[in-house]
Amino acid sequence: MVTFFGVSVSILLLWAITRKMYLALVSRRFRYKIFELRDRLRRLAIEEKVDKDSWVFEYYDKSFSKTITDYYYLTAFRLFGSAVKMKGDKEFEEFSVKLESELEKNHDVKKIVDEYYSAVANYVFNQHNISMKFFIIPILSPIIGMHNLGRGFNAWSNKAINTPDLSDSGKYLKSI
Repeated sequence: MVTFFGVSVSILLLWAITRKMYLALVSRRFRYKIFELRDRLRRLAIEEKVDKDSWVFEYYDKSFSKTITDYYYLTAFRLFGSAVKMKGDKEFEEFSVKLESELEKNHDVKKIVDEYYSAVANYVFNQHNISMKFFIIPILSPIIGMHNLGRGFNAWSNKAINTPDLSDSGKYLKSI
C-alpha cells in the first residue's frame, strides 16, 4: 500500500513537472511567434506596403504588443468570457465589420492577422489540451460535428481576441 502511494505520488509529481515545462515551452514559442508577426507587420510599414499612420496598423501593432506582454491572460476561459461579454454589443460588432473590411484591402496584413489568430487558437488549445481532448471535444463533436467544431472554435477565438479585454480595441470603438 505504501509502495502504491509512493509510486502514485511520484507519477503525479513527474506529470506536474513535465506539464509545467511543456506550458513554459508553449508560452515561449507563442510569444516568439507574436514577436515575429509584429516584426513582419512593422517591416510592411517600413517598406511602405501599409500606411504606418493607419488605424489598422496601429491597432494590430499595439494589440500584438499587448498579447506579448499579457500572454498569460490568454486562456479558453478568458476568451469565452470576453466573447460572451461583447456578444450583442453593437459598437463592437460595427468595429469588427469595419476591421474585417479594412483587412480585405491589404492581403499582406490579412495574412499576418490570420497567422496571429491561428497562433492564439493553437496556444489556447495547447494550454487546455487535456480538457479539450478528453472533455470538450468528445462532448461537443457529436452535437456540432468535428468539422464545424473546429471552424466554430476558430471563428469564436478570432472574434474574442479583438475584444477590449484582450486587444487595443477599446481605444478604437468610439473613434470609428
